[in-house]
Amino acid sequence: MKTSLVFLSVFSAVVLSTSQSIAKTKAEKPNLDWSAQAESELVIDRPAEMKRGGKKNKKALTGQAEVLPTPSAIAPSGILPTPATVRAEVQPFSTAIERTALRFALTFESYQPRGAGQFVSGDTIDYGRLPSGLLAQADLRWLPFSVGAFSGKTVNLGGYTAFGYSRQEMPLVAPSGFRYDDVALNTLRYEAGVAAGVDLSSKLNLEARLGIGRLTAIQSSRFTDLVGTFHRPFAALAVDLSYHIVPRFAFIASLAHRSALSEGTGAMTFDPLTVSGGFLVQVR
Repeated sequence: MKTSLVFLSVFSAVVLSTSQSIAKTKAEKPNLDWSAQAESELVIDRPAEMKRGGKKNKKALTGQAEVLPTPSAIAPSGILPTPATVRAEVQPFSTAIERTALRFALTFESYQPRGAGQFVSGDTIDYGRLPSGLLAQADLRWLPFSVGAFSGKTVNLGGYTAFGYSRQEMPLVAPSGFRYDDVALNTLRYEAGVAAGVDLSSKLNLEARLGIGRLTAIQSSRFTDLVGTFHRPFAALAVDLSYHIVPRFAFIASLAHRSALSEGTGAMTFDPLTVSGGFLVQVR
């Protein structure tokens, strides 16, 4: 009986001592540092490469591990690396407006006849008392030659020819009260000369024209007493400014001065200064 009691006492003491040792061991076990564990996973030990010799074997023998270099997001110079090199090429500026040597222009101006017309019957008509009309002029310009530069601009030289036409009805009443309702004044204007042009910008073009011409007035009627033709030569100087809105097409404004060279036939005359406007087309 005593032997049994002694055995139980010893067994209880051993169990109690073992439990205390296990509890002490658990209490002394340090907590895992997961950040250190994560960093240790980036360290690669290559024992298989130790046999190749060199510094790697020396590190393996001393228990050192090889740390692989990791790419840096930022270069040592502090400049972000680019996956590719981008090269920008600047093309020289070229105007979209096409300049051609042959040009056609159509302009319109207000036309007021001047002077007096004398007829076989002895009657005289004062054309200055007639209402103003519209005169349309078509001209063809050819500037095939390019010479030097004027203030950095290329000057084109050539010539031009122009034709203008206007028709006005003239309701005349004779002193007897008879009304002539079929009388009309037809005005024809011819010009030819030299021309020069220069591009002011990609859309603006300036041209100057110098020429001589002839103004002819034809009065027509079914009554022969009222039929007559008058003409007068002149010299013309004109300046044109054209604005291109699309290639080969432009709006044009013109200022012209015409001076009579001689009296011509009759007493027909004209206004010396005229302003006109229209459009210009690049033919080729």
